[in-house]
Amino acid sequence: MKPPAPRIEGRLYQISRHAKISGVEIWFAYRTTEDSLHNLTTTTDTSGEFSFEVPTATLKSAHIGATLEGVAPIDLEPNGAALQPGELVLVVDDALPSYLRYAG
Repeated sequence: MKPPAPRIEGRLYQISRHAKISGVEIWFAYRTTEDSLHNLTTTTDTSGEFSFEVPTATLKSAHIGATLEGVAPIDLEPNGAALQPGELVLVVDDALPSYLRYAG
């Protein structure tokens, strides 16, 4: 039996409710060192968790984020190397109203 592929696993957490959020689209965008761009999406499960298979290619850039206001994308900073499996938490920073967070 083939072992499972390495994965990046995470959860989406909302500050104001101190809770995980289900049903939100999560995106994973990366560019290989050969300049091939890839965009993957998944949806958080009922526990607010998500995962993506780790690409085997060496990467110029890689970011994970959510299609939800208040979530800052995470730069995985591959810098020309392959990504390693790992865990991360995306945080919905909604403790302040959006007009205060994004005042410009």
